[in-house]
Amino acid sequence: MSNRIGVSNKVLAPWTPLRVGETAARCWGREYAFGASPLPEKIRSAGRSLLAGPMRIAGHSSGRELDWRADGSEFTAATPAKATWHWRGTALRPVRQAQGRQAQDRPASTMKDHPEQGRGAAGRVKLDCRAQIEFDGMIRVDVRIGAKGTKLDDLMLEIPIKAQYARYIHYSDGTRVSDARGTGGDEWRWRSSFVPYVWLGDEERGLAWFAESDEGWQPGDAGAAITVDKAGSIATLQLHLLDQPVALERPLCLTFGLQATPVKPVPARYHRMAHVWHGCEYGMENEPAPDGNGTTLDYLARQGVRTVVFHQHWTEYYGLPITRENGDKLTSLVQACHQRGLKFLLYYGYGLADLSPEGRRFHDDMAVMPIIRWEGGRGAVDAFDAFCARSAYADFLLWGMERTISEHDIDGVYFDGTSQPWRCANRRHGCGYVAPSGERKPTYPIFAARDLIRRAYTLFRARKRDSIINVHMSAHLTIPTLSFADSYWDGEQFSGLEHGERAPVEVLPLDAFRAEFMGKQYGLAAEFLVDEHRAHAFTTREALALTMLHDVLVRPRNLGESLRLIGGIWKAREDFGAPKARWIPYWQPHSPARSDRREIMVSLHSRPGRGALLVVANLGAAATAKVRLDLAALQLPARAHATDALTGERLSLRGGVLSFPLSRMDWRLVRIEPAPGR
Repeated sequence: MSNRIGVSNKVLAPWTPLRVGETAARCWGREYAFGASPLPEKIRSAGRSLLAGPMRIAGHSSGRELDWRADGSEFTAATPAKATWHWRGTALRPVRQAQGRQAQDRPASTMKDHPEQGRGAAGRVKLDCRAQIEFDGMIRVDVRIGAKGTKLDDLMLEIPIKAQYARYIHYSDGTRVSDARGTGGDEWRWRSSFVPYVWLGDEERGLAWFAESDEGWQPGDAGAAITVDKAGSIATLQLHLLDQPVALERPLCLTFGLQATPVKPVPARYHRMAHVWHGCEYGMENEPAPDGNGTTLDYLARQGVRTVVFHQHWTEYYGLPITRENGDKLTSLVQACHQRGLKFLLYYGYGLADLSPEGRRFHDDMAVMPIIRWEGGRGAVDAFDAFCARSAYADFLLWGMERTISEHDIDGVYFDGTSQPWRCANRRHGCGYVAPSGERKPTYPIFAARDLIRRAYTLFRARKRDSIINVHMSAHLTIPTLSFADSYWDGEQFSGLEHGERAPVEVLPLDAFRAEFMGKQYGLAAEFLVDEHRAHAFTTREALALTMLHDVLVRPRNLGESLRLIGGIWKAREDFGAPKARWIPYWQPHSPARSDRREIMVSLHSRPGRGALLVVANLGAAATAKVRLDLAALQLPARAHATDALTGERLSLRGGVLSFPLSRMDWRLVRIEPAPGR
């Protein structure tokens, strides 16, 4: 407990040092420009300017709009890893009646330029804003407004985003509530009670806002504490801090965060090394392979697996970050994996089993309150209550990780729920706050969960450059806590749904997939989860019809058909050179591959002059797929030929039109290349 494992002020790869100018800061792929304002006036990400205007803290005092004027602003304490933009200023408001007539008769310019004339403290509202920017582009903003006696009519944070870069929304409370969807056409409205995380973006970039609590907020309509109004060219995110007049008893202090995405590049080498298989067990190094050729580990390697994950049962009790009884078995298994070129990840979760000594001893100090209960797996040894990242549980996990990598040479971790800022009101470790009503309300420990994942990333990268931090976080894509992950695994929210009860594209619409499951606009590699051990909305093959259209694959979890299928896809993509190719998704205009049917969609990897690798997926009723290819745009000759990349079957390609039958929710991976001899 109370250790500093993984704590570092160094800039970690693949990020670059912050570059701080007079009023702007640049980090990898993004720029935040403050100008003369307390908050960013401009944000650039992935080569585009996101904002339609400056962010602002807007409001009124005694019927007059708050017009902030700077008393001073500068970057302070700038290092390659972080820098703080400090803005101090005031807004004028009407003063007491005794002074009011004389002050109101003055020209506005006089009042702005000389606020001290005829105005005491009662005539101004003070604002102190500190925005700390870290090298991964996360900004923590701490705002202090007013003083005792300051009167405010209303107050909101307003973030105007260009509508073309606000095509999708994803929001989450890190626990139960989340959603991802498109934002419709030119007109769109969204209303929500307080949630700690909202992201707006497109397929390439976006902007996240987040806050650990709504302490100090007094929205007039609790169901519309956070709103988005999209009209024409602007989508405005509004955080309704105050919707009713208040006289402050003390300065109003608010903390929130901002982070433009993508947060980092996803290197091609990650896709080459992270062919992940989930389901490792003790003794697999000695088990015969399903095909009788060598061991199970040999079989996995032959199928193209390069990384294996050992789930929660590697240790004696759920969540225990070390093993006290299976050390020799673990070392033997890890060594056997390494001998076959397989990376090895261990499971770390979000609680400790009730029966574990540490779980019994530290439960009340570490547990999320109200209790979030989980039972299952191996029975009593896996029954636990969720623990909070703000407690000493984070240090305990990191202590265990450091011991395990030192003693057993593991290559990374698989976090299950660890990145989620579980709502918590446990005062023992500093969560929750007391509302004016006297009720204790929860907070969402975003900064603590972020710090835990960051420390793990730092620990493993210091030991192994190609280590992997993989996170399972189904439905809760909170970027500040995931920034230091390499990849995420999403889709468990569809488990428990009866297969065939609803069409897959109704369960997971395409706009929802683009908003949450692609990874590209976030700077993370993505995999899709299909639960092959219980009811699920999709079969693996059906899920691939959706996922491959978005350059995402399903993670295999057994030694049977799904592994052979995914293994074939891995090989086909590598044989083609997909990591070196240009990705052209189905929604991109002027694609060189177009279907004649709306429900049959095509995405592709293109290597001009060398060929293309097409995903042709039928999301509707059985039909003959007809795909018209612009061979000239692909820089391919008219006598190109087409084959099924998995079976080698020759497919019909005549006059630039590719055709073959496709069943409902089925697909083919098709390779187009110059005819032999050309």
